[in-house]
Amino acid sequence: MSFEINENILICGIVKNCGNKIRLNLNLAIKTGQLFNDYKIIIYENNSTDNTKEELQKFTGIENENIIIISEDIDIPNKEHSQIWSYTEITGSDHPCRIELISNARNKVVAKINSEKYDKFNYVIWIDMDSNGWDINGILDSFNKKDVWDVIYANNPKNYYDMYAYRSQNFLFGPEIIGEHFWNNMPNFSINKNNNLIPVYSAFGGLGIYKKILFKNYKFDFIVNDTIKEVYNKIIYYNRNKINSQLLTIIQNPDKKFVDGFKDEKSNIFWKSNSGYNKPVVCEHLAFNFSLINDGFKVFINPKMIFFNT
Repeated sequence: MSFEINENILICGIVKNCGNKIRLNLNLAIKTGQLFNDYKIIIYENNSTDNTKEELQKFTGIENENIIIISEDIDIPNKEHSQIWSYTEITGSDHPCRIELISNARNKVVAKINSEKYDKFNYVIWIDMDSNGWDINGILDSFNKKDVWDVIYANNPKNYYDMYAYRSQNFLFGPEIIGEHFWNNMPNFSINKNNNLIPVYSAFGGLGIYKKILFKNYKFDFIVNDTIKEVYNKIIYYNRNKINSQLLTIIQNPDKKFVDGFKDEKSNIFWKSNSGYNKPVVCEHLAFNFSLINDGFKVFINPKMIFFNT
């Protein structure tokens, strides 16, 4: 097969307990990679209890030299060594924060791709490998528009499902700032695949394409850091006429269910413990995207780049 795009790409994913989907998605990742000048697939897995490890091993060896599998069993951090933990008093659960674990796993891949041996690769495609696949034509369409974006994310035209990562002019706030109101008022909406590129503050949607150079200076995170505070302050300021008094009250006060968090006196935002955790936590994609937005990079959704989450 001759390649269609003269770029060198890395296709990356983190997986756990997705043995029933990983073969489908790795075969599709190979097919995707073959459209480019050169490619490598880097998969990080830990602590799977199904057949994921065995399925991954089938793709290693000399016949699949483009596939790099990092598989390990790690000690899950206890409460003392975790930054965020379940809100045990309310939920009855007692476990580490899933977003913290996911963020740490993604950053292991970031450390890998930042090694000198991958310097010739200029784009990274991050893909959730527990899905039902993606439309390769959408990836080709995104590369045809590569002069427009620094990062571009996928769409599911039937129902845009990744609201945890999604922030835009039409959906400004997440649970870190509006608490349980976020989960209780989740909109159902779709993005027509014939739409033009859509600028966003944050997204993911199961698949994202990044200029690789970004990972030299940015990594994933899960806590409310100074950059997240700064971007949210700007969002609130520039959209102040859209925020009604009821929503403003929610933003400025503790959540009624998960009451802990902290007040930022400068912005008057009460950063909320949310999503069943004992401290304010944010989606790792949001933390990454807000860092980019704060430094002037261009982040979009491509409605034509379809990801099949279900």
